[in-house]
Amino acid sequence: MNLLSVASLILVLGCGCLSLNVTRVPKQGPTVFVHLMPWFETRQTSEDGSWGIHWTMTNQNPDIIVGENDKRQIAAHYYPEIHPYGSGGHFYILQLNTNARSIFLNKNQSKS
Repeated sequence: MNLLSVASLILVLGCGCLSLNVTRVPKQGPTVFVHLMPWFETRQTSEDGSWGIHWTMTNQNPDIIVGENDKRQIAAHYYPEIHPYGSGGHFYILQLNTNARSIFLNKNQSKS
């Protein structure tokens, strides 16, 4: 029961004379959340040409390539799909924009 339904019920029970019509709006599709970390820096996006602390955490070196698929040694439990990024980097911003458009287009195509 949502807040508006509870408020309607209180009003009806409280005075016995007032009733509100509650209309439920159907869900339009999945909710999409974007998690943006504006403080991540790479050598290309930082002012001093160094990796930001959030990729290094004092004991990792992103200049070292480890494992397969050119993965860098970064301080992260999960490796970013677009590899270590600078939050203000052009590629990162373009990637966010592309992903948002793709989600929007896929959502609208599924309605037809």
